[in-house]
Amino acid sequence: MNAMMIRPLATALLTTAIVACAPAAPSTVGVTDRPAQTSGQVSLDDASIATLPRVLASARYRAFASFAELVRAADLFVVAEVVSLAPGRRVPDATGTDLLPFTNVTVRVTQLAKGGVPVGTAIVLEQTGGIYRPTHAINEQRGQQATLPPDAPAGVRPLPPATIPDRDMIYELKEDPLLRRGERVVLALQWRPELGLYQLVSLQGRFNVAQNGTVQTLLHADSVVAPLDGMGLSALLSLASQAK
Repeated sequence: MNAMMIRPLATALLTTAIVACAPAAPSTVGVTDRPAQTSGQVSLDDASIATLPRVLASARYRAFASFAELVRAADLFVVAEVVSLAPGRRVPDATGTDLLPFTNVTVRVTQLAKGGVPVGTAIVLEQTGGIYRPTHAINEQRGQQATLPPDAPAGVRPLPPATIPDRDMIYELKEDPLLRRGERVVLALQWRPELGLYQLVSLQGRFNVAQNGTVQTLLHADSVVAPLDGMGLSALLSLASQAK
């Protein structure tokens, strides 16, 4: 379950408290300067992910003390190719006004180090993020009044308050940006029977697979997975097989 509170700070900046995969703490997010698109309902496709304004959040995550512990906690440890993305559930945030989006990502298993899913099987995992509109922050922003200090020169007009785009955005985590169709990834997954799909066991459990066959973590400051960055895919799978 994820919870979040958004309030305007300065131009294109927001503050949020977010939970992702595990306990969370206050984090800072920013709206990137992306080309605007028409507001309203849009599809969750490659074009919208690439071009819509983006809310980037940073989250705390369940941190395992070793790679072996991470693998043992997972139901599946797989290499997979992303097939498609679809909007998932939406959970009310701490304000009760905005809905935090999730995305259902279908991937096809291409290699398996742990678990009973046959190679070639398509599975669905839930990822934090998706199409989002910060209604609470927008409404609060509209109530702000621009003011000038008492010693301001005559004739000077105040600048308008910071503006948050009143349009659909893409909400995603810096540590786990939305997957894209065609990407190859290594995933440590747990089955969530109450949701009927998989989730990452931890943000430590995602590696991107580069074209040269090496793996790349997005947690470069994490003492457990950062040393694995640049390792060959076969070597990582061998390590995972030994750990299970």
